[in-house]
Amino acid sequence: AIILGPGSLYTSILPNLAVREIAKALAESSAIKIYVCNVMTQPGESDKFTASDHVHAIEANVGRRVFDCVLVNKTRPSEQLLERYAKSGQDFVEPDVERIRAMGLRAITANLISETDVVRHDPLRVADTIMRLVNA
Repeated sequence: AIILGPGSLYTSILPNLAVREIAKALAESSAIKIYVCNVMTQPGESDKFTASDHVHAIEANVGRRVFDCVLVNKTRPSEQLLERYAKSGQDFVEPDVERIRAMGLRAITANLISETDVVRHDPLRVADTIMRLVNA
């Protein structure tokens, strides 16, 4: 499997895909290609983006389909955390999986977050979900 993400859409994910050799290797690989979508938007970069908006931005910038599957968090953080993030211009990335599926991609939803005083992907949950997907 080839896994990309999570990470800043325009300053982490897309720069890797802008390298012609990487994009070519991805396109030619028979491995399943998985995008781990962000759980929160980033101010000035992915304002109000849904999960499908992230995928669309990647495909639009690369000029072709990149991934076979998109891993999307389905669990909303607490309202207290959402309010705090909103003050810095960040929102929950809505898991609009039907739009992802309408794009012809497989969308996998799971509870992928760890909540403490910040919202982050839980590495064990992400790894477990990916392993189940790859070994299915």
